[in-house]
Formats: sequence, C-alpha cells, structure tokens
Amino acid sequence: MTRIWMRGWVVLFCLSAHTAFAQTAVTMQLRWQHQFQFAGYYAALRNGYYKDAGLDVTLKEGGLNISTVEEVLQGRAQFGVSNAGLVKAFLNGQPVVMLAPIIQHSPQILLSLGQLSNPADIAKAGAIGLQPGDESVDLKAIFINEGIALNKLNIVSKGGLEDLVAGRIVAMSGYLSNEPFWLKARGIEYHIIKPEYYGMDFYSDVLFTHQSMEMNHPDVVASFRAATLKGWEYALSHQEEIIDLILTRYNTQGKNREQLSFEANAIANLVSPSLIQIGYSNPHRWQHIANTFARFDFVDKDKSLDGFFYQPNKSKDFSMTYYKFGIALILIVMASGVALYIYFINRRLQQAAKLQLLGEELLRKSEMRYRVFFETAPFVGVVWREGYIITDWNHRAEEVFGFKRNEVLGKNYFEFFIPEAEKQILEPKLAVMMQDNNRPHAIHHNLTRDGQLLTIEWFNAWLPESTEQPQEMLSFGLDITERCKSDARLKQVLEELEKSESDQRMLLSVASHEFRTPAAMIKTSLDSLAFLKHQISPDVALRLENISKASQRLNRLANNLISFDRVHEHALKPKKQMLDLAMLAKGVIAKYPKDVNLQLNLPPYALPYEGDGVLLRIALHNLIDNAIRYHLPVDIPIFVSLEVVHDTVNRWIEIRVADQGEGVDDAKKDAIFQRFYSTKGSQSDGLGLSIVRSIAQSHGGNAFALDNEPQGVIMVIKLCFDVSEKH
Repeated sequence: MTRIWMRGWVVLFCLSAHTAFAQTAVTMQLRWQHQFQFAGYYAALRNGYYKDAGLDVTLKEGGLNISTVEEVLQGRAQFGVSNAGLVKAFLNGQPVVMLAPIIQHSPQILLSLGQLSNPADIAKAGAIGLQPGDESVDLKAIFINEGIALNKLNIVSKGGLEDLVAGRIVAMSGYLSNEPFWLKARGIEYHIIKPEYYGMDFYSDVLFTHQSMEMNHPDVVASFRAATLKGWEYALSHQEEIIDLILTRYNTQGKNREQLSFEANAIANLVSPSLIQIGYSNPHRWQHIANTFARFDFVDKDKSLDGFFYQPNKSKDFSMTYYKFGIALILIVMASGVALYIYFINRRLQQAAKLQLLGEELLRKSEMRYRVFFETAPFVGVVWREGYIITDWNHRAEEVFGFKRNEVLGKNYFEFFIPEAEKQILEPKLAVMMQDNNRPHAIHHNLTRDGQLLTIEWFNAWLPESTEQPQEMLSFGLDITERCKSDARLKQVLEELEKSESDQRMLLSVASHEFRTPAAMIKTSLDSLAFLKHQISPDVALRLENISKASQRLNRLANNLISFDRVHEHALKPKKQMLDLAMLAKGVIAKYPKDVNLQLNLPPYALPYEGDGVLLRIALHNLIDNAIRYHLPVDIPIFVSLEVVHDTVNRWIEIRVADQGEGVDDAKKDAIFQRFYSTKGSQSDGLGLSIVRSIAQSHGGNAFALDNEPQGVIMVIKLCFDVSEKH
C-alpha cells in the first residue's frame, strides 16, 4: 500500500515538473488582425488550456500580405489558420495537414457598391481587392464558375473598405462578420455575393500544421488541437466575457463592443456549435471541395486526399509480429465459423456506412441547392413555424422590408411584420391553415422597417417534416404594391372613359332622334306640295326636288345614327341567342313596301345561328337600303340570298344582296366599308356600310363587296356557321 502511494506521488511530481518546466513553445499564425474571429485561441490561452497541455503558445496577427500557409511551411509558425484553399495547397504538393475546420460555412464574401451586384458586372468594372495566395480561392472560383477567366480580371492584393468607398476598387473580399457592419454604420448601400450562391459552400478558418510537425511531434499536435477546440467551446458559450478580453488585450483594430457583438453573433451562426461538433470534418465534403478546384483546373483531379486529414491514433506497424505469429493466425483462421460471422457482420456494417455516407452527401447537396435557390430567388423568402416564429429570411426579404436576417430570426412576425388593422383578420386564417395543413395563396399588407405599407402576394408550401424540429412553412412573396396602384389608377381611368363614352352615346342618341323629327316634317311637307308640281316654274320645281333629296339624306343619316348607337350598345353588351336566319331575312323583307322589287332566295332547310338578332336585322336593312339607292333597272329585282359555303376548316353562312347599279371600282371595294366614306361625295352619310362590317366582325365574320354580272355589286355578310347541324 505504501509503495502504491509513493508511486502516485512520484507520477504526480513528474507531471507537475513537466507542466512547470518543460512547456513546448509554439507559434500560431492567425489569418487576420485580432478580432472575435479568433476567440477560441484567446480563450484557450487565457484559461490556461494550452499551459495545461504543456504548451507555451504565441499568437501572431495576420495581414493583407501574410499567407498563413507560407508562414507554416517556412517554419515561422508551427500552426496556422487557413480557409478551404488549404486543400488546394495540399493537392499542389504542399506538405500541410488539416487538423480541424472551425467554421462550417465560409463567412468570406465579395462586397460591392452601387449597381454592381453580380460577378459579370464586377469583372468588367475595374480592380478587385482579393487576398493573396489561396486565401480568396472560393471567391475566385465564383468568377470561373460564371465563365470568367482569372487572367481577365484586374485583381489587386491591396485594398480595403476606404478604397472601395473611394472607388479605387470596385469590389473586395470581406467577412460576413465584419465589413457589412462598417458599411451599415455609415449608411452606405452595399451588395453581398456569397460563394454558396454559386455552389461553393466551403469550410473556413481551418486549423492546420506542417506534415513534419505531425510526424515528429504528434503529442504536441494532439495537445494543441484539443486545447484549441476546448477554447472555442468556451468562447462561443461566453461571448460577452471574451469580448471583454478582446477589448482589454487584443483590440488592435480599435473595434467597439457593438462591432464585436455583431461579429460574435455571425461567427456563432457559421460555426453552429449547437448542431455540429466544433472541429467536425466530413471527408466527402472535402472531396467535393477538391473536385470543385479540379473542375476549375486549380489542381490535378486525379490526386488523392490521402495524408491531408489528421489521424491522431495512427495504427502501429505490426508486420513483424504478424510474421512471428503466423502459426497463431492460421489457428485463428481455423475458427472459420466465428470469422465468417464476423466477416458478414462487418460487410453489412460497411454497406450501411456507405449508404449513410451517400445519404449524407445527397442531403448536403440538396441543402446546398435549397440554400442557393432560397438566397438568390428574385422574390421574398420567409420560413416560419408554429407560433409564427421566423426560422429563415432571404436576401430579397432584407432588401424589400429592411430587416436583416439576424434581426428577425426567432421572432414572431406578428410583432413587427403585420399591420395592426390586419392582425385580427389574418391570425384566424393562419391558424386554420396550420391546423388543416393547407397551402393557401393570399394577398395582404406587410410593414417595412420604416413603417411603409406594402401589398404582398404570398405563395406558401410546407417543408418536409423533421422528427427533431416542428414542421415549417416556406412562404414566397411578390411585392405587388405598384401593380395594385396601377390597377387602381387604370380602373379609375376606365370608369371615367366609360362615363365619357356613355355621355357621348347619350348625346348621339338624342341628336339622332332630334334629326329624325324635322326630317320627317320636311318630307311630309314636300309630299303635300307634290300636287303643285305642274303649277310652279321649273326653277322652283328643281329646288323642291333638291330639298326632297336633302330631306332623304337627313332621314337616312338619322336612321344610321340610331343604328350606330344600337350597334355600339349591343357590342358592349351582346345579346346572343339561337336564331333562324331564314326567318330573320323574311321578316326584314316584309317591312319594305310592295313597290320595292326584292326577291329572297333561301336554301331548303333551316339556318340556325347563335347571334344578336337586333344587330343582324340592322345589317341586312342597311345592305338592302344601299342596294335600293344604287339599283338602276326597275324591272329587275334586287336579289337577297342566304347560302352555306365551305372552306378547308369551317362552314360559313353568306348573306348576299345583289344590285345592278353602277358598281364599285376594285380600288374602292374595301374603302366603302370605312366610316364616312362615300363614292358619291357629299351625297351620302357614309355610315351604313361601316355599321354592316362592324356587326359582321362582332360575330366573328366580315363584310365585303363583289362584282355582279352583268353590272352592279354584291354586298356580302360572311358568318361562321359553327352551330348548325350537318345537312
């Protein structure tokens, strides 16, 4: 018992002596100047995690012209922090070993101002500030992915926010946790281009070392890695405490607490310690990154990643032992039953592992595609769950409503997003939608950050259910505020036009009826003077004849104006019904006096047609009146006929009125159907035939003129006969 006690004290003394007197000095090269981005290293140093591991750690600041890979390769530092470009360095022959990716999703972004919001415009605009070496490799990959060769870009290694604002560079690399805060504080509008929008969802802030360091000092590497990850766990769960530490000891950039808090929140979201173990590395994701670089000819696509990943527990070489105990292995093989059982079990486990890895890869690709689509969508994107809690908010939503993503995540959107007047109406509808699992399309008002009221058209869809989280609703919205205003203005204009048109039609109707009354009185007076025809001088008789003709023209004008008014009224409000065109034509002919020589020719069957009887009667009357005016021989009738004709597609009904007057020149056959056109100059009102064509066209047909034999003209109304039955 005494010996065991003594041995314990000896071991304890040795460990204490190792801690107190045998600390190994190592240097850690940071990517940039001191800020919360390196909080885990500060925490490990301040809390003594490195010291407890027997390490004396020095932290070196980075800068614009400092490559962490070069610092480690040249021996000026034993450890460094790089980005996903570390795999490019490895595949290009650099002896580096990846120890742990601290940040799961790269915070690196491309910043631009003004109208430059896509890689193509930025490439043409001017100088682009990117970090040297592999530090901005995922940003460079954006341009190559868009078909823009790097040698076509004006890339400069110097350039900061002041250069961007001054216009000396048109875009620059930045961090989501840093530069946007500075621009926002100055009220400068900016654009963010994320690599993940273009399929470049890489790791960032990757802890690494030299291969010789891992080979010759494995205990130091393992101790440094473990202490660092422990420091990061502490830093992310004690953010305010670490911010105090930075302000006190590491604030070389002169940041204030608000800036550091902004950065801490952004870094925590990118590390996601509540979802993913800090330092977790997926070999398949690294292979995807390597394949991306190979696709852009950054690296050799056939080179393996063997040796890139840190393996803290490498297997020892037991080859000699296996040789010496060959007989024992033969005896083990003889236990075939057990061995086969183990073999099949292992095979199943391997297959299961492969399927799991494949599933993880497919899930990662699916998630990446969703993120790219969601973030680059041209419409507002909001994801929310029960309780109206927002769980995602895309870039377009930030632009339209003015609220940043980190400001709304976890909040109930009824608190800031919905107008007070709509809350009581909208909440019951949403509750029913959640309960019944509906996906309604809706239009309602939403508030912007500055209190502006927008009209948004929303399209909703349920996201796939998860056993770990409540089901979420994906809502895409279109800002239709201006469209609604335009629709309202258009509606007002149409109402005003309709009222004006109604007033004009009323005036036309009144005027035409007022014309008709004096015209009838003049005609009656002239008829009463007819018995004096032989008692007055030729000069007076000629004047009376001219007055009679003018009276007839005035009467026709009044009738045509009334017809025009009725045509317009029916065109606005068509009253179609099934008609028998043969009976309609007989009714029109019957209204003419017996001394008007009309002959009606009809087919030996009914002609059912769906149309407006009032308008079709007006059209036929106008054709007959026109024929009466121009028909010359009294002993030859005016022929009115209805015929069914065919073409390659449809059957048609043709209503024909044929006179034997002077005829119409070919050059004028179409013009006579234009309003106010007349072949007789001032002797016609020029409305009758234009009314006929308007009626025909309102029924999907047309009106035109043909030559008659031996003289005269045939006026035709052609109607599509698509409702008749076959004969």
